[in-house]
Amino acid sequence: MSDINEKQQPSLWRTGRWLFVLGACFYLLTTSNQPYIGDGDLVYYVAESIVDRGSICIDRGRGANTYKIEEGCRVTDYGLGISLALVPGVVLMRAVEALGLEQGPVHRMVRSLLVYLAPAMIGGLIWLFFFVLAARLCKSRKRALWCTLLLGTTTTIWFYSRTFFSEGLQTCALLGCVTALHAYRERGQKTRVLILGAMAFGVAVTTKSMVWMFSPLLVVYLVWGKWHRAWRVAAMFSVALIPFVVLQLAHNYIRFEDIFDFGYHTSRDKVFGFSNPLVFGVWSFLFSPSKSFFLFNPIALFALWGWKRFFKKCKPEAVLFVGFVVITVFIYGRWWAWSGDWSWGPRFLTVLVPFMAIPALFLLPDGLNKHLVLRFGVVGLVVLAFYIQFLGNCVPSWKFITVVNNATGQSFPGYERKFGGQINQTMDEQIPSHYLPHFSHILGNRWLFKHLVEDDVDFKRDYPWKSLGITAWEPRENRINYGLDWWGAVKHAGQSGAAERSGAVPSGAAVVFCCLVSLVLLGLMILGCLCLFRLSWAEEKQRRFDTETG
Repeated sequence: MSDINEKQQPSLWRTGRWLFVLGACFYLLTTSNQPYIGDGDLVYYVAESIVDRGSICIDRGRGANTYKIEEGCRVTDYGLGISLALVPGVVLMRAVEALGLEQGPVHRMVRSLLVYLAPAMIGGLIWLFFFVLAARLCKSRKRALWCTLLLGTTTTIWFYSRTFFSEGLQTCALLGCVTALHAYRERGQKTRVLILGAMAFGVAVTTKSMVWMFSPLLVVYLVWGKWHRAWRVAAMFSVALIPFVVLQLAHNYIRFEDIFDFGYHTSRDKVFGFSNPLVFGVWSFLFSPSKSFFLFNPIALFALWGWKRFFKKCKPEAVLFVGFVVITVFIYGRWWAWSGDWSWGPRFLTVLVPFMAIPALFLLPDGLNKHLVLRFGVVGLVVLAFYIQFLGNCVPSWKFITVVNNATGQSFPGYERKFGGQINQTMDEQIPSHYLPHFSHILGNRWLFKHLVEDDVDFKRDYPWKSLGITAWEPRENRINYGLDWWGAVKHAGQSGAAERSGAVPSGAAVVFCCLVSLVLLGLMILGCLCLFRLSWAEEKQRRFDTETG
């Protein structure tokens, strides 16, 4: 008998709210302190420009992925959604600065907490939406709760809930959309739920235009088995999307004077585009030592064995999720920058993580209770998965990529070519880390973390690819110019050792501030755990009562 019945289902949101608190506090407690790099710096600069100047124009950041539309004004390729999500953090930071907080360690900590507040909240919402959807699909609150905790702490969701990359918001919005559409389909909830689902999808598409490709799948899912009302439902869903369509087209016109121009036509984007052979992309997403989906999201391995049962019990959802996978892999597998670097794991596949995790709920529901070996195997894999994510979050993701590029880059002919008047690397400047196991990002971060902890600058002693015997590829680093990627760390992730020795270390006030914030966040997490335990105990008691009374 399932532990969820119709009377209990409304309380899923009450449990989910505490999961949101737990997840958001966990991500904020472990959030980054590294300077904004890559895509992240550009979307953050847009957020700052919106707050400071009421404009999407920026006057700083790298040249790639930006376009000059007038003197002192450049616009970016990226969707507006993530920049809008970062605006509240920028507003709070400006308010703190207006109070007279001076530059220094405390300022740096406050800045990290405030500007990374939005990604942490988005990560908490992923926990909430995933739990509600999973519990409704598998009819087991207990399994859904455990799977939510695994999703949040043993997959790349953790990393992208502490960065400015748009993948966190894409995942959250699409997951919220599917949760709402499932409620409308299966539970007969009111039209406003359908509208909320459409609005969540609108947030996703204004964050990443590729998400528009999912719209036919969502419409088919909505009308599945209810073809007689297909036009009415599809029309309501489409009408609710109109404001987001207008926003997207207006954003395109302001940037490029063409409503159907979504960008991505500078430097290598323009030259290479969708030129990567699909078979290489698929192989890389499966087996690359630094970008394998299953290596960085082991929970999806459980799901592989749960798909058959999932398809049998939840056919519309199974077809929808398979559609998400096929479209995402087809598009990004052919994109020249399929890896999504500089990042951790297969960045572009992050949006698939929750949908690949849900079938795991249907894997041997009672198997762990009957097979001791399987139970220990699962526990071991979970511990390993957590360790992998810990390595990805404690060392800046860019550091190992930089080390490998500096060591091996010049060994490849044509490493640098000139496109559009700029010097750019070739189609894949990270061939070793993408295809050679010795250059696995996981092994690399473990190596860098070890040297950071031991304060050991002898990187040539034990670098991961030393067994290859290629002396020309020895690491060129001779100092520890990176720090622990944590907001309260003594040395921040982009600070040089010389800067630290010159006195840029936390004062007593910074240490006290760090301890107080950490205690508050830990207290909220403990409160969330206690409330979840209380709710679970009360629901279990109610379930037993219902069972005894028939």
